[in-house]
Amino acid sequence: MGVLTNRTLPAWHPAPPHVREVARKAYEYAQVKGVELSDLALQFALANTEVDTILTGISSEQELRRNLGAMASSIDAEVLAGVREILEPIRDFVWESGLEENNEA
Repeated sequence: MGVLTNRTLPAWHPAPPHVREVARKAYEYAQVKGVELSDLALQFALANTEVDTILTGISSEQELRRNLGAMASSIDAEVLAGVREILEPIRDFVWESGLEENNEA
């Protein structure tokens, strides 16, 4: 839900502080490598053959064009490996969101 973004998360975002911090580190790493984290995240999702549907939030024509560009580009395996290492402490972490009854295991 928008954690692997190129923007600062809004104050209302439900991600806990430790998730925000790790995501920020992944963003900074990708930036240093010349890769946009949101592009990498989209490419990673698209490359996963077990995923049938991917939804992205698109708020402008520019963002649509960026997503289409990411879809047409190859994933940078080195940057992906570095980002995955950074994100490992929060891998599979889920926070509660929405109605309480929808958060039951």
